[in-house]
Amino acid sequence: MKENKFFLLLLLSSLLFTSCSKKEVDPSSEEEKEEEIFDPIPEEEEEEIVGLPKFSINTEGGAPINSKEVYVNALMNIDNAGKYDDKDLSLGIRGRGNYSWSGTEKKSYRIKFNEKYQPLGQGKGKAKSWTLLALHCDKSLLRSDAAFYFAYKLGNLPFVSSSSFVQLYLNDKYQGVYELCDQIQVNKNRVDIDDSGEQDDIGYLLELDKNAKEDVIETDDYETYEVKSDYVNKSQLNFLKSYMNDCYYAIQSGNKDEISSLIDLPSMIDAYLVEEVFKNLDVGWGSFYYTKPKGGKLHFGPVWDFDLSSGNADSDNKDSKFSSNKYTYVGNDYFQGYMQQHSWYLLLRECSWFNDMVKERFFTIKDYIDETIEHIDYMRETYHDDFLENFTRWKIFSKKINREPSAVMKIKSFDGQVDYLINWLKDRETWLNSYYLGEVSDI
Repeated sequence: MKENKFFLLLLLSSLLFTSCSKKEVDPSSEEEKEEEIFDPIPEEEEEEIVGLPKFSINTEGGAPINSKEVYVNALMNIDNAGKYDDKDLSLGIRGRGNYSWSGTEKKSYRIKFNEKYQPLGQGKGKAKSWTLLALHCDKSLLRSDAAFYFAYKLGNLPFVSSSSFVQLYLNDKYQGVYELCDQIQVNKNRVDIDDSGEQDDIGYLLELDKNAKEDVIETDDYETYEVKSDYVNKSQLNFLKSYMNDCYYAIQSGNKDEISSLIDLPSMIDAYLVEEVFKNLDVGWGSFYYTKPKGGKLHFGPVWDFDLSSGNADSDNKDSKFSSNKYTYVGNDYFQGYMQQHSWYLLLRECSWFNDMVKERFFTIKDYIDETIEHIDYMRETYHDDFLENFTRWKIFSKKINREPSAVMKIKSFDGQVDYLINWLKDRETWLNSYYLGEVSDI
């Protein structure tokens, strides 16, 4: 029986070979095209990476990181990042942030490579300085990443930080999930302005910051700014102070033409909408940046620091309109008594032309809110197990870290926190849509 099968197969093979040998090969035929496409030895598939990259930082001699000013020498290995795996990267590491450094157990860090480097291929190019955000005040871990995603979609801001997540190990101890971001600084791959030269009208990067202590200018509206770019003489600092005062008085006048001669209106509108959509608590307190190119107008942005946003903050340690997905916040007189308010936007909200521009722009970009919500859900699903692991290291669902309202404190799981963020943004979009249609009030 086996022999019969063997000879039958041999006969079929012979007939098939004879048929193929007699057939003329037509290069244009479908059969030949299929033969050309078929590859009996497929290329080796790239190994699938599961989970977040792992950053392992070991300080020299196991030294602690206990300063925001002094870097500690260290080496870093990057694993589980595929082609971006790397070893023995020399860098310095120090603390960063205000409350995120002094008020939380999980610390944020700034790392500075000895040579320009692009970890994970992130951002627009190589740079020495990068940030590792602890996100300890945000139990969803995703608010800042979502805000950057939304801001990037808008397209009118001078720079938007890149964002990715890593598992951080410090001196062989697991520290949890961190967000790797660009350092907000002048750099051709970041805030690309020319801040060189001794003339007054060079490029400037400055931050509205109530806690500013170095390179500070105070304007006539009692706002405090810290200059984050390089300058070489006091004349330049005086020029910048004078320019910011001119912007303030123009905004105070409400004259659109005068304002637009000094300020880039598209960035002013887009920065407003990022802060308003996410209802960011610190919009007028700190981490609000401005960029002034050499010889150019003042631009609003880059945006930064959204852990106390999107329903994750109250105003006075009680539930309030801060945590609600309703009501406008940026430039709303109702909130004027709080130091977090942005004085320029308070004045601009009194101008009908500004409100019309915001309204028109909102209906142009509101679909980006939906895309941002989809992005949040994608990040949750893709790195779900890694995010959960953060909360085995930091058991904080029952702890009030900063300004979390009761609605957030009641949620005892990571998925519940992400669902809260997603639902808050959905409801926020619905309310803002009704508000700009004139169907609801902001008070």
